[in-house]
Amino acid sequence: MSDVFLLFNKEEENVDIPEGIIPYYFDVESLNNLCYEPIKETIIPGSNHFAVLQFFKDYPTYDYYWNIEYDVYFTGEWDYLFSSFDHIDADFLSSHIERFKDFPNWYWWHSFHLNDVDLPLSQMIKSFNPIYRISKGALKLLNNTLKGGRSWGHHEVFIPTVLNYFGMKIIDFGGHGEFVIPGNEEKFYSSQGHNNGSMRYRPAYYENEVTEINKLYHPVKSHESPEILSVIVTYNGENWIKSCLSSLEESSYKTKILVIDNASQDSTIKILKTEYPHITLIENTKNIGFGQANNLGFQYALDNNYDYVLLVNQDVRVEKQMIRELIDCFSYISNYGILSPLHLTGDGLDLDKNFFRYISSGAPIFIKDLILNKIRSRVYSCNFINAAIWLVSIECIRRVGGFDPLFFHTGEDVDYCNRVIYKGLNIGFSPYAKAFHARENRIIPDLRFERYYHKYILSIAHLKNPNLNINYNRYVFYILKEAISSLLRLNLYDFKSNFKIAYKLFSIRKKVLKNRILN
Repeated sequence: MSDVFLLFNKEEENVDIPEGIIPYYFDVESLNNLCYEPIKETIIPGSNHFAVLQFFKDYPTYDYYWNIEYDVYFTGEWDYLFSSFDHIDADFLSSHIERFKDFPNWYWWHSFHLNDVDLPLSQMIKSFNPIYRISKGALKLLNNTLKGGRSWGHHEVFIPTVLNYFGMKIIDFGGHGEFVIPGNEEKFYSSQGHNNGSMRYRPAYYENEVTEINKLYHPVKSHESPEILSVIVTYNGENWIKSCLSSLEESSYKTKILVIDNASQDSTIKILKTEYPHITLIENTKNIGFGQANNLGFQYALDNNYDYVLLVNQDVRVEKQMIRELIDCFSYISNYGILSPLHLTGDGLDLDKNFFRYISSGAPIFIKDLILNKIRSRVYSCNFINAAIWLVSIECIRRVGGFDPLFFHTGEDVDYCNRVIYKGLNIGFSPYAKAFHARENRIIPDLRFERYYHKYILSIAHLKNPNLNINYNRYVFYILKEAISSLLRLNLYDFKSNFKIAYKLFSIRKKVLKNRILN
């Protein structure tokens, strides 16, 4: 029915091009020679149409051009889809075509600029372009509009808005709304919301999920799914373990589950053995601490060739699409060792208090985007996320190792994040993935003791941080000064606590410095 070309960025790694398909190459230099104005310094996001326009300039004789991304899948015969629009003379066919009023919170509206035209938002139109058909006349118009850098915008607002502004015909080939041909509603793709239909931005589909006949799906990953080991460390977890395990088993992305029990004294083991006999269980004869128990999970993953380890606290529930979203993020980004979801409270009505505190200082860009209701990044980087729910790549575990045995409970995740950064890997979270951490109602019997215990543990993590060059003796002396100051104020509890911290830090000085070097 048509000539088939593979538009390929020759700066990327080589791929095997199927027989009968003609390769067409582009690169940064060739796209720069078009003299268009991009919205960013990279092709993605937003400038995907530049390569199509370069191709059009070299092959200008076709009446129509179908542009199909590699991760689009049609469950029927492609000629049925194509021939369904042979008699339609539209200049642009795409999906999810909507006006500004229909989707006002979309991030890319404000990327649009049309030469000297002050076009109001009410006249702007967006589309979703993993697959689209565009006419020769439309491509010629876009080239003339873009050349010389007079106009710019994300292709999903630029293409439909410009074509509509100049009177060209645009049609949605499925879904619903004013741009759909009567009778074609929901025909070639389902559109229940922007991330719930068969054509969506995220999360990815895997082949066994692509089921409806004669439907377009995006994004579809045809490669083998990464193998994930979910590791849960339990200690007297009878109140939470069922909820935690049920959420993992109901996840859209299935994982192998390993539970490591730290000598629970309640009915946790009984629950695991009677209600979850299919789950792998390691029973420790004593409580070896959170980090050391998770290290057993790391070693199990290494020995059994898993691709990722999902660390899950016993009081955490994962949202159904969470794992799939994080895995998809790992395929989308590079050089990350740990990804985490948003940590919500157990009832899901608020952000977890500690998580919010960490990201407020560690990811200020996210806070700004949150306030402006313009979440614009798939992953936000930060220096630390607590280990209540981590997806860790096996490469990160090989490079960084396990948790440091200096930490029994608390502080081990701070230390691990410091080491991840030291090893040249990044840490981040996806605002599109969610987990629920049921700890907001937990009773802490002695707040003062808890405060000073955290100060001691975090002092070790701070002194051990390989990214810093801290004078150990000076740091301990500073805490002694705090102890003396407390004594002068007749605050005996603070005096004893600070003095005890200084004494303990001094007594483990050699061990801390040795472990800092071992990083």
